[in-house]
This record gives sequence, structure tokens and C-alpha cells, in this order.
Amino acid sequence: ALRHLYHGFRLFALNTKMAWVYSRRLKSGTPLTRRERLLLERATKDLLRLVPFSVFLIVPFAEFLLPVALKIFPELIPSTFETESQGKNKSFQKNLGNRMARKRLQEYMAMQVLHYDHANKI
Repeated sequence: ALRHLYHGFRLFALNTKMAWVYSRRLKSGTPLTRRERLLLERATKDLLRLVPFSVFLIVPFAEFLLPVALKIFPELIPSTFETESQGKNKSFQKNLGNRMARKRLQEYMAMQVLHYDHANKI
């Protein structure tokens, strides 16, 4: 558990340092690549997520409530502290949502085509 926290904070520090450099470049007017922009966005979100997450680290025995809090608020944990399976689960849920949205859009478009064909025959 301590090793996971150590690596999470280490990666968090590296991402924050790189995001700081990218934000300086962005303020100077230099365009960012897609990868740099995504890292800047992820690091900013992680900084905002670290505030409530740190409460569980500071308050004694609050880490026992962390699984309950993560079940209620799954986006609470910063991305650098996620395990590999948690990251895969998030991407699976996102892809599932995209697939369902595409299916609904296809059904809607098919209905519109049928409606358009029916309206033109009359």
C-alpha cells in the first residue's frame, strides 16, 4: 500500500512539473501538441481531485472509508493513483457509453429516413 502511494505521488509530481512547463509554453503563445494538451488537462484535474483525496490520507483511519467514497464518487481518486484494472474499467465504461450513444443515433437516423420516405410518398 505504501509503495502504491509512493509511486502515485511520484508520478503526480512528474505530471505536475511537466504540466507547469506546458502551461508556461501555452501562455507564451506556443501551441501544444495533442499529447501535451491532454497531459495538461489530466494534471489539472488531478490537482483538483487531490484536495478531497488528501483528507483520506491525513485523517487517521479515514482510509478505511476510501472504498465507500470511491463507490459513491468514482472520479475522486487522481489518475496517478489508479491501478491498472481501475483504468481499464473506466475506459470500458466510456466505450460502452459511446457504443450505446452511436446505436441510439443510428436508430434515430433510420427512423428519420423512414419518416422522410413516408412523407415524400404522400
